[in-house]
Amino acid sequence: MQALLAQSQPPAVRVTPAASAPIRATAVATIRGIALTATNNPLVEARIRLRNARSGRIVNQVVTDRAGLFEFLEVDPGSYVAETRRLAQRRCSRPATS
Repeated sequence: MQALLAQSQPPAVRVTPAASAPIRATAVATIRGIALTATNNPLVEARIRLRNARSGRIVNQVVTDRAGLFEFLEVDPGSYVAETRRLAQRRCSRPATS
């Protein structure tokens, strides 16, 4: 009876990771917002830039929709500033963290 049980077990399988394929975990976030004027009206079709707060580098830019909504997808973890330039070229910014 024991011989039959030993024969019915599947063969042992050994799994080894590929040497050329390192495993790296990545985390990304989405930053969403509404661009508003000083009188709380939507800032329509405004260019919003996402600036890395540490390096000062602009990492992405989008244009707001008719409701002033904007969205940055797949943002790496870190601290960012979302900024825009109004018609008068006055810069506005708000901190954003992913």
